[in-house]
Amino acid sequence: MKEHKPRAMTARRGTSRDASTSDIRTQTWKHYLFYLVFALVTAGVMLYYLSDTLLHFTTPYQFPINSFARFPLTYLVFPAEIFSFAFALYFIYNLFTDKYREPEPLPLLKKEKVAVAVLLPVYNEPKSIVERTITACKGLRWPGTVTVYLLDDSTNDADKKNMAELAKRFDCTIVRRKDRAGYKAGNINHAVSTVVTEEYFTIFDSDQAPEPEFLEATMDYFSADDVAFVQAPQHFVQEGTALERAAKIGANIFFQSQCVSKARDKALPFCGTNAIIRTKLFKEIGGFAYYTATEDIDLGLRLNAAGYHGIYVPKLLVHGYAPPDFIAYSSQQYRWANGNLAILREHFWRILKGDFSFRYQVHQRHAGHHDDICLAQFKDSQ
Repeated sequence: MKEHKPRAMTARRGTSRDASTSDIRTQTWKHYLFYLVFALVTAGVMLYYLSDTLLHFTTPYQFPINSFARFPLTYLVFPAEIFSFAFALYFIYNLFTDKYREPEPLPLLKKEKVAVAVLLPVYNEPKSIVERTITACKGLRWPGTVTVYLLDDSTNDADKKNMAELAKRFDCTIVRRKDRAGYKAGNINHAVSTVVTEEYFTIFDSDQAPEPEFLEATMDYFSADDVAFVQAPQHFVQEGTALERAAKIGANIFFQSQCVSKARDKALPFCGTNAIIRTKLFKEIGGFAYYTATEDIDLGLRLNAAGYHGIYVPKLLVHGYAPPDFIAYSSQQYRWANGNLAILREHFWRILKGDFSFRYQVHQRHAGHHDDICLAQFKDSQ
C-alpha cells in the first residue's frame, strides 16, 4: 500500500498514451518458443550443477562448491542457488499460463438497485493529484447509485482545507477521524464501519484515476456468490526517467503476467487499489489487519481461507503514477517486502495445512520468499 507524494504530472487523461482502455495483450508463439528455450537452458545448467558439481568433482582444480566441510559458506550459497532455480521455474510457469481469461460472467441482476461506494483514502496529498482522481471517479458509469467518499487523513491545515474544497466542489462525502490508527488500513476500516452502507465498495489510491467503464467492466463478476473481490491492474502513465520506466516494467510484469497466472489458480491477491469488494464479506472477516504494511494481501488470504476468491480483469481500466524518485520507490518496495514477510510468518501454517491447492501454495510461498530477498536488498540501500 502506498502513501507517497507523487510529483505533479503534465500527462492528461484523454490522451492515447495514458487513458486508452485496452485488453492486456497475450503471448504469441514466438514468446512461448523463447520461454521454452530459456526453460531448457535453465534446466540443463541446473542438472549440470547437481550432477557434475554438487555430487562429485570433475577435475582436481574445480572449485569445490559442494564441499560443506571445507567451505561453510556453501550452506548459504546452495539454498540461494536452489531458490533461484525454483524461482526461474515459477516465473516460466507464470509466462506459460498468462493467456488465461475468465469466462464472461452472467449479468448482475437489478443493477439499478445496486449501490457502490468509491473510497479515496488520502494523506497530505497534492490537490491536483486528488482532483484528477475525483474527477475520474465522478465520471464512473453505473445504473445504480455511486457515492464517492473522500477519506481524509491529512494532518496539516492546508491539505485539510484543499480536501474540503474538493469534496464540496465535487459533491463528495468527506470522512475524517480523530487519529491515524492503522494508517490507510485504519482509514478504510473506519469508513466502512461508520459511513459505508453500500453493498459494494471500491478503493482507489489518490493517484489512481479510473476510466468511466470501470464498474461496467467489473461488477458483473459478482453474479457468482463465491467471488469476494474483482481486481484490475495498475498502469503507470509516466516514462520520463529510467526509474519511472523501470517501475512501469516491474508493475507490468506483476499485473500483466503474474496476476493472470495467479487468478487462473484461484490465488489472486487483493492489491489494495483498483479493486471492488463485497462490503458484507469485508466486515465478516474483520476488515484490514494492522500487523502488516501489506494489509491488502493479508485480506485476500483470509478471504481465500473463508472459501472465496478474486477475479482478475486484465484491462487497463485505471491509470496512475509511479513513485517519483528512488527514495519513494525504495520505501514502497521495502514496505511491501517487509509486509509480505510478516504475512508469511503469520499465515505460514494456515497456508500449509489449509484446504488450498498445491499451485495456490506455490504462488503464496513464492511471494513471501521473493520478498525476503527484496527486503535484504532494500535494507542495504537505505
